Amino acid sequence: MKKIKILLLILVVSFSFAMNSQNNVAHVYVGKIMENMPEVKKAEVELKDFIKVYDDQAKDINTTFAAKVQKYQQEETTTPAELNGIRMQEIQEDQIAIRDFENQAQQDIQKKRVDLMIPINEKILKAINTVAETLGLDYVFDVPSQGLVVYRGKDITEDVKKELGI
Repeated sequence: MKKIKILLLILVVSFSFAMNSQNNVAHVYVGKIMENMPEVKKAEVELKDFIKVYDDQAKDINTTFAAKVQKYQQEETTTPAELNGIRMQEIQEDQIAIRDFENQAQQDIQKKRVDLMIPINEKILKAINTVAETLGLDYVFDVPSQGLVVYRGKDITEDVKKELGI
């Protein structure tokens, strides 16, 4: 009988905890918030301009390289074999330099993308924390999420937008 009372007490406490936990869980659509943020639109424009600089440089490099290759091909029959060998080596070095430039450009663009998003993400997180604290929430999930299958808790997306002024 004592074991049954203890088991019943454990079930009541567990049920009470589960009910309280459900009230302290919410979700937010960070993607929807970002769609409306002027900072995101500004970052997208800045990133686009940044990428354009690299694209323009890449076009110039490739145009110069193509002209050099064409010139060497036209002069190949009238140029001594030794000079053609040097030119072939030069073309191979240029190809390596172009690949290095492209790799560095991709790294720089990715870094720029991250650098632009850090303050935006921090601002969103701060707003989510403020809303969660105001509403007494213990957990807030970003949805749709790979790990969260059902999200029936309170949706605080609009509250976070309001906190951000959007």
